[in-house]
Amino acid sequence: MWGPWGDRRPGWVLAGLAAASAAVAAVAWRISDNETAEFVVGAVSMVSGVAAVWLAWAGLRGVNRAKPTAAAMADEIAVAVRRRWEAEVELRRVNDPYTIPVSWEPADAALVPDWSSLRRTAGSAGWPVPDRSRWAAGPGALAGSGDSIAEVLGRVPSGRLLILGEPGAGKTILAVRLVLDLLARRAPGGPVPVLVPLASWNPQREHLWSWLERRLCLDHSALRAHAPGARGTSWARALWDAGLFLPVLDGLDEITGPARSLAIAGLNEALRPGVGLVVTARTGPYRAAVGADDHGSGGVQLSGAAGIRLRPLDAGVVAHYLRAAAGGPARRALWGPVLASLADPAHPLGQTLTTPLMAGLARVVYGPRPGEPATGLPDPGELLGAGLDSRDAVERHLFDGFLPAVYRPHPDPAFRCPWRPADAERWLVFLAGHLEYRAGGTTDLAWWQLHSAAPRSLAGSGAGALAGVAGGILVGLLLGPVVGLWFGLLFGFTFGVPAVFMGVPNRPAQGLRWSPTRGGLVAGVVAGLAGGLTAGLVAGFSVGPVAGVGGGLGLGLAAGLGATLVGGLGPRLLEPAKAADPHTVLGLDRSAFRNIVLAFVLTGGAMGRLAGWLADGSAAESASGIMIQVTVGLAGGLVAGLAAGLVGGLAPGLAAGLPAGLACGLVGGLVPGSTYELVPGFAGGLAGGLAGGLAAGLAAGLSQTAWGRYTAARTWLALRTRLPWRLAGFLADAHQRRGVLRQAGASYQFRHAELQRHLAERAGPRA
Repeated sequence: MWGPWGDRRPGWVLAGLAAASAAVAAVAWRISDNETAEFVVGAVSMVSGVAAVWLAWAGLRGVNRAKPTAAAMADEIAVAVRRRWEAEVELRRVNDPYTIPVSWEPADAALVPDWSSLRRTAGSAGWPVPDRSRWAAGPGALAGSGDSIAEVLGRVPSGRLLILGEPGAGKTILAVRLVLDLLARRAPGGPVPVLVPLASWNPQREHLWSWLERRLCLDHSALRAHAPGARGTSWARALWDAGLFLPVLDGLDEITGPARSLAIAGLNEALRPGVGLVVTARTGPYRAAVGADDHGSGGVQLSGAAGIRLRPLDAGVVAHYLRAAAGGPARRALWGPVLASLADPAHPLGQTLTTPLMAGLARVVYGPRPGEPATGLPDPGELLGAGLDSRDAVERHLFDGFLPAVYRPHPDPAFRCPWRPADAERWLVFLAGHLEYRAGGTTDLAWWQLHSAAPRSLAGSGAGALAGVAGGILVGLLLGPVVGLWFGLLFGFTFGVPAVFMGVPNRPAQGLRWSPTRGGLVAGVVAGLAGGLTAGLVAGFSVGPVAGVGGGLGLGLAAGLGATLVGGLGPRLLEPAKAADPHTVLGLDRSAFRNIVLAFVLTGGAMGRLAGWLADGSAAESASGIMIQVTVGLAGGLVAGLAAGLVGGLAPGLAAGLPAGLACGLVGGLVPGSTYELVPGFAGGLAGGLAGGLAAGLAAGLSQTAWGRYTAARTWLALRTRLPWRLAGFLADAHQRRGVLRQAGASYQFRHAELQRHLAERAGPRA
């Protein structure tokens, strides 16, 4: 085996270098004297020697580098998973002052297979030899509390567990705790528990493993690399095939209603014998998905899975938790009347503060943050105020108080927020409404989809305005303000109109690719030659048929090739498995936009210089100058329209190119004193080419990358005070310091789906 190639390819390289050395030496000997031949042979030999040394070193390095095994990679991923969820626990302040304990009982028998079926499943073909001594005697033995969830999973014969509960019952935090507990007990080389939210899975379009592979690669970049010995197989799939993943799938209820039954069927189909599984879901939606009724009959169930249901928190547990988080004796005394009401199940507080979500919100709203004094905080007695006479009213009050609490000024400069609490709250309310009403009810806040919150014509009009201003200034500096003004209006119209109709990429770009099609090449050349021939025939009346036709064909061919060159340029869309975080993805897409614009500018400048050289003096002061320029303008409009059509659709490209070409010809022919001043040689051609390339590049960048439309939408929404000017920084702060958002690959999500829904209700569908 040889170094980085994994084969004997360097041997062929060395043989090729030796043959090349001999051939060069022979040629040098034949055409030169001995000294020249010796010099050439020596130089080639030196290059060959350096290459041979490098290849030998690479081979030795490849031999000495140990290839990681599946068990070693699993150990590496286990460390990354542990670090990630430990950081998440700290960010969510789960242990402040301690993890609120939850308890559970066996799930409704109508929702899970009977216990005897689980025992038979664990003893079926393909399953490992069972250790029956660890098995629980029945579902009743699964009841417990938060410090024994890993032990409960180990007592299920199949190693598969369904965790049910009401909204805010603590399912996600219990899943996080399960992952950390399993990692603490994990033996080297054993399965790695991986917690993944289910909200982004569409079982109608994607197999479970295809989706899960993408999600794992989002969270752990090491899993994207190819595993040794399996061409094209990622480490994620290799570990899955080796049975070294234990999926912990959170939020089955977050999948849209009609697809939940398909999701359960997809889970049953994808799981192989011996593979464990943990799934969390709300009790009501799961019951509806399996079709179970009160008589114990139902439809498809999660195969081989035992079930537990989280119980409401005990009033004493909540009271002790809130006292511990009060921040001192004086604050604990303020909680007295509130906590006294918890023991009454008929009281709104006794009905509300029975879930970890609501108890945690009460702690955040009325308790001090780390490093914050307990003075000057809201009085928890507000919970007993007028108007809070129902559970819904208390929940809305706590949700309303959450954002002002996490954004209130902090005495530590390191934790101070650069945004006013009222502004931050307004922006987050708008984003929640956008996700709920404009983005189809998704929980993923993806920056490249923000354009749907702005008018459709915004990007096109913005591109037209920018192209007009930039092109007008550039041409005006070289050819005068009058010509610059006309060119600005022309470019704004030419490239603003098609940008309105161009499609929007559904994924951000990670770079550029050049893949011109044969049809595009033929179309570009034919259109260019046709336009050039037409212009050359007309120009022939003034400069002679040979010069006119020759110059026109040359110019048309160059323009057609230039259109094909930039028309074959396109983005390499980012695969979800390669998305690391929102900021990285935004930077890649922004670079792709910049490079597209630069490619158009350079091509336009080169074509403009060629046009200036071919047209220099060819029709100056001619009586037919107006006719010539109108014809040339129309031909140029066809070529420009074709170039735009190759990028964003033929119809909008030609629709803008034809009138723009006519306008160009009329401007050149009718502007006083400028019969042929639009292209006065090199300067005019270069100015027009650069300006046209810039305008076309802006339109192409808007159609092929997401950054341009995102920037236009962000600017529009900031002007209307719907979002901050520094949106990326605001979202990062909401995730890293406020705990309002969480990161899911290249997207953000609200920390709680209930919080998103509540804020969306405040925004309303027309916000």
